[in-house]
Amino acid sequence: MGLVDYLKHAWNLFTSYPDRRDIRSYTEYFGSISSSRPDRARLTYSNERSIISSIFTRLCVDISTIDIKHVRTDDKKRYLEDMDSGLNNCLTLEANIDQAARQFRIDVAMTLCDRGVVAIVPVDTSINPQQSGGFDILTLRVGCIVNWYPRHVRVSV
Repeated sequence: MGLVDYLKHAWNLFTSYPDRRDIRSYTEYFGSISSSRPDRARLTYSNERSIISSIFTRLCVDISTIDIKHVRTDDKKRYLEDMDSGLNNCLTLEANIDQAARQFRIDVAMTLCDRGVVAIVPVDTSINPQQSGGFDILTLRVGCIVNWYPRHVRVSV
């Protein structure tokens, strides 16, 4: 048997399972894997050593100092109180397992400056959002919008 036959058999090994739900990837158990450093943003608008990159980075850090809160308002849209909710916890304390609220806001600002649009996606919720109209958001991630539809968007998180 030649190399081509070995590759065909190796490929059939992975594609011939009758139920693909039994196949689990390593990322399910160990988390996601990245080939780039997560603490360094790779921006597409310019070379990393240019002056514009420094300006955008400083701008994003300044934007992240603005507090974003989940609040209750009265009927005239005036502030009453901060809500005690998972969303407010994500926006003020910890957005997800590896980002504090400030780093999350920096990530939102960087993505917005880099791509022009951003999606803030609830990843973990208290109950399934498709089963109920009311749910509490437990963690958030920044997503990039990859496809636009008339009433929906496809997001890469």
